[in-house]
Amino acid sequence: MKFLFASLFLLASISHDIQVAYFKIYEKGDQLVVDFVFEREDLLEALGQKQSDLEDAHIHSYLEEKFAVRINGKRIEIGFNYIDVKEKHVHLSGSLMGKMETINTIEIDNHCLLDIYKHSNIVELRLFDQERDFLMNAERTNIKINY
Repeated sequence: MKFLFASLFLLASISHDIQVAYFKIYEKGDQLVVDFVFEREDLLEALGQKQSDLEDAHIHSYLEEKFAVRINGKRIEIGFNYIDVKEKHVHLSGSLMGKMETINTIEIDNHCLLDIYKHSNIVELRLFDQERDFLMNAERTNIKINY
């Protein structure tokens, strides 16, 4: 675990040299929320768009295709709350839709930005008073966590 935190610190300090995106799933009241942080240039490249063409609908479609959360084996739709583009970063937030019952397993399929050479995704789970972090890349696009 210490290695992962040291890696996160290193990635944050040289974020322009290492291609990385962040995904955080956490509890907010009685909802499960997922936050995304992308490098603007990486997202534009993945979408095949120019600087001025970054549209919410394209981002939503991309995430629906490339990112999935399954709870107890059932895919959960993400309702997007906002998209905020700040200089070099794109921040998104969404809620996992539907009533959350007992969670036995969470499975994440993440293929976001993996067409970019040596790109990695860091998934942070902050659920049930536990903090768990996972590095995902082209060799590891699926994680399954038991609770």
